[in-house]
Amino acid sequence: MSNTGSDSTGQRADRSDETAADRRRGPRPPEDPGSIDLAREAALRILTNAAQPSAVIAAKLAARGFEEQAIWAVIDRFTEVGLINDLDYARSLVRNRRDSAGRSRRAISEEMRTKGIEPGVAETALEEYAPEGELEVAAAFVARKLRRGEDLSDAKTVRRIFGALARRGFSPDVIARALRAHSSQ
Repeated sequence: MSNTGSDSTGQRADRSDETAADRRRGPRPPEDPGSIDLAREAALRILTNAAQPSAVIAAKLAARGFEEQAIWAVIDRFTEVGLINDLDYARSLVRNRRDSAGRSRRAISEEMRTKGIEPGVAETALEEYAPEGELEVAAAFVARKLRRGEDLSDAKTVRRIFGALARRGFSPDVIARALRAHSSQ
């Protein structure tokens, strides 16, 4: 098998001088770390897979060796034209983590912090996840976790579900209320 790949023009590029270790190390530093055009191309490749917050894109471009000035010029332009929108990203993250993963507001807030989303943007995005909604999410999680025929009279089942909800960031009070709501059904 030959050691070739496609370049940006669709032409096959010869990579015979590149070792497997070189490929594992990741992308080579740009020829011109201050080039806004090269940074723009790299940012577009990053955004091809999925939307990302500006802080993640900045970190990835910095890891690839681009200069700060080129990074922020690209991020500012992409934000201006709507390719990067931290608030839309944060709102999507809240909906996904709440509806699909059954996470608490606290866990989602922490995830947004680690992704570099500004606190004001994160708080605005979390407005659509009302604190009262946590009980509903936790109760739905309890219902999903209980196997057919199981009930909450078994202490081991209660501990298992309690731990799973705690790992998802729910407070002990919300967990207890969700368990009580399910056991009273």
